[in-house]
Amino acid sequence: MNHPMFSLIAILSWLTTSGNSCIATSPTTTVTTTDASVTTTPPTTTPPTTAVVTDCTTCTAALITLTQGTDGAVDATPVEGVDATGCATITYTCENTPVDAQNVIFLTFYGGGIDRGVDQGTGSLNVLLNCVDGAWVRGGLVIDEILCQVI
Repeated sequence: MNHPMFSLIAILSWLTTSGNSCIATSPTTTVTTTDASVTTTPPTTTPPTTAVVTDCTTCTAALITLTQGTDGAVDATPVEGVDATGCATITYTCENTPVDAQNVIFLTFYGGGIDRGVDQGTGSLNVLLNCVDGAWVRGGLVIDEILCQVI
């Protein structure tokens, strides 16, 4: 007589030994798939930038005309220099000799014959011009003529 438990054990034993023959014994292989939704962008290179070089070293006092006015005209005295960036500067001083603290000083600036403004002080007056693109500039305006008056 066959016992139902004996039949179950026999079946399990047979399945266990049959299943071992299906176990892989060789090295595994990795399968790689690609996803069409993923895109790669090749790296881009940025071309080198070139600094714009301006001519700020060639200005000389000869670029400024010192104009004599009719009322208390004196020549402004130029002193050329160089700023921290290596660009040319020029400082004009307008004063009477000897300097009198009561004197009213006017420095009038022109560019291309156009009035570019007036600075006013007493005793002595200094103005600084910077060389930009080969021209003397004050307040963003090119200056090529200065009138100094002491009243």
